[in-house]
Parts: sequence; structure tokens; C-alpha cells
Amino acid sequence: MSFWFIQNGFSFPQVCLFYLIDYATPPVMLLFTKKFSTQKSFSLALISEIFLMFSFYRFWVPWQIYLSGILAGLTVVFFYITFNTLYFENTPKDKRATSTSLFVVAGPFLGIVIPLVLGFFGQKYGLSSVFLISAFILFLLFRLVKYLPKIEFESRLSQSLIKTSKINLLLFIEGVKESVSLAAIPLFTLFFIRQSLPYGKFLSYLAFLSAVATVFLGFISDKFKKRTIILYPVTTLVALSLAALGLASDISWWTILSGALSFLLTINGTFATTLVLDKISDVKTGMISREFLLGLGRVLGMALIYLSLSFSNSPRLALIFIGGLYFFFPLTIYFRKLYQD
Repeated sequence: MSFWFIQNGFSFPQVCLFYLIDYATPPVMLLFTKKFSTQKSFSLALISEIFLMFSFYRFWVPWQIYLSGILAGLTVVFFYITFNTLYFENTPKDKRATSTSLFVVAGPFLGIVIPLVLGFFGQKYGLSSVFLISAFILFLLFRLVKYLPKIEFESRLSQSLIKTSKINLLLFIEGVKESVSLAAIPLFTLFFIRQSLPYGKFLSYLAFLSAVATVFLGFISDKFKKRTIILYPVTTLVALSLAALGLASDISWWTILSGALSFLLTINGTFATTLVLDKISDVKTGMISREFLLGLGRVLGMALIYLSLSFSNSPRLALIFIGGLYFFFPLTIYFRKLYQD
């Protein structure tokens, strides 16, 4: 999306505002949405995503990008809360670690192939038709919804936040950090790369390192059997890598540091998911709080990036600040004694 926006003449601050609206939409929607269900929630998510693809196909007016941000955010809140709840409620508690690994590994492996295909397709035929093809594929997914297990649950945000109070700060900090991996890295890579195929190769390179990290995590977990042996070093290294990324001044350092960060974030992302499953007994309660607080954190992260870009024409200050803020993640776990093994 970042590549497509810049290619269509939008400025970096405008794209940052798209992501800001995208990330603000789920927490706002959770203030008003009272119920989630398999049929209704997935249908709403697919409809909003189909309209999102059409909104990307062609831009008629500049403010259309902000409408697209709302549609992207609607997909997140209706799809992921329902999907995560459905996925983990249908997983035995003693197999959640394995399920989480499968949950995390799908993205990197798909991420290796898809950017290369789209980069080649975009360079040869243009990217606009990709969105029409995506809309058609999404439309076909409606047929799969009826085969899913049926769940329905109410959303009581204030009660959920009370029940998850011991991990709320961690989820918020995690959201701030995610603004870098989800938006800042894809966007600011365009400072250095402006062609679709090389850009696709770069994203595939990041996905490849994420896939390697998943295999590495499985090996380490089997060998040591203790979360803290991996948790504290990895979260500390993530904080350092985020700050170092802000100092990257050329494509070589940007590639090295974003690759290292991608590797670490995949390992770290597993902990962010299992944190909710380990510490909150009711999955749906945990997922509602998770999506709300991650959304708030992403909003703060994108706001910092937008301000940094507006005042210094660079995300450098924001990335350094976010890296410093992320040091509170391992410190909070340690002082609250959430993991003592």
C-alpha cells in the first residue's frame, strides 16, 4: 500500500495519516461494538476489505486515502478479534504454544512469495489490476465463512480492560512498536527504493528472515523450555534495533537493521500473543483488550512518526524514541513478575 500511495503522488505525511486513521478505527469501533459473531463479523470484515480494494484501484480525490484508512481499520477489528478468539478457543490449552507458532509462521512464509509476485506483476502490468483480483478472491471467501465453527460473544470493553489490567501497559507498548514494523519500515524504505520489483524483493527478504526466526524460535524453545531465557534478551535487542534503525542513513544500513529487526520481531511477536493466552483465562476478553490497546499504541507510534516527519523531514527522532520506550517492555515484565521461570 505504501508503494502504491507514493506512486500515486501522495506525500509521506499523507500516507502516515492513512495509517493513523487505520490504527485509530479499531479502538473507536470497540467503544461502540457490543457483539461479535462468526457469520456477521467475518462478513463485515470481508465487505470492508472488498471496498478497500476498490478504493485503492483508482484515486479520484485526495481525501479518498483517508476513507481507505477507515475501511482498513474496520477489517482489523471485525476480522482479527473474531478470528483470534475462534482460533484459540478451538485449541486445547496444552497445545497453545504450538498453535501460536503456526499462527505466527504463516505470515512470513506467505510474505516471501507474495511481494515478489506482486513486484514482478506491478513492474510488468501495473499494480491497479492487483486490487481487482484481490477483491474477487475476497468475494470467494464468503463461501468459506459458513463452514467455520459458530461463535457469538458480547464485547464489554471496560470490563475486559479491568480483567487484563496486569498486561494492559505491555499491550500498549507492543502497539507503539508495531507501528514501526507495520507502517514505518514499508513506508520509509521508499526513501531508498522506488521500483516495484526491487521493493518486492526487499519485503521478501524481510519475510525470509522472519521465517528463519520462526524455525530458530522452535529450536530454542525445545532446547531450553523457559520463556525468560529468550524473552529478556530478545525484547532488549528489539529496543536497541528500533533506536539503531533511526540512525540508518543509507540503503545498506537500512537493509541490515530492518532485517535484524524483522528477525527479532518474529520471535518477539510470539510472546506478545502468548502473553494474553498465558495470563488471561478468557480468550475473548483478552482479545478485545488486546486489539483495543494495540490500536491505541499504534496510534501513538504513528503520531510520533508523523510529527517527526513533519518537523524534521525524517522518521529518525520517532524511531529512536520508540526504541527507548520499548525498553519498558522487559522492565515491566520483570518488575511485575509476570514470568519467573
